[in-house]
Amino acid sequence: MGVRIVTPASSTFIQDLEITGWNHGVRIVDVDKNLVETSNIHTNTDTGVEATNGAQNIIRNSEIETNTSYGIDVIDEDQLLIDGNSLSGNGLAQIQVVGRSLVSIVRNQIEIASDGILIGNVPAEALVKIGGSATWPTPSLVPSALRTTMLSCFALLRTR
Repeated sequence: MGVRIVTPASSTFIQDLEITGWNHGVRIVDVDKNLVETSNIHTNTDTGVEATNGAQNIIRNSEIETNTSYGIDVIDEDQLLIDGNSLSGNGLAQIQVVGRSLVSIVRNQIEIASDGILIGNVPAEALVKIGGSATWPTPSLVPSALRTTMLSCFALLRTR
């Protein structure tokens, strides 16, 4: 494990690091308000960055490349922001979102030859916002019918 942030940690900043040659580059598990920023996360034998069961975490302005599995793997995250990253050459999708996740994916550069964004098994209450600004709407302000419609549209972008 390169870097692992677990309970009770919160508000941890990972900045300006090179993380390479580990199983997972960064794992953020069951914690809130953490930041992965301006780091080079590459050539790990599994995922570059995994965010699981947390809230209000941010992954931004990092280079996430040539990891064997996913560049960024999102599982059951609440209000995760993925912003301004460069993703390429990761073995599976560059970004995968599964579970009851509320995720905003904006201003990322994804190499055209790489698999892009994979929206996996997500329930109707999940919301995956792709594009737009780096702000996140309060979930209670987004009507349930709109969340379902947005999810249906985004799921058409890439399914496996």
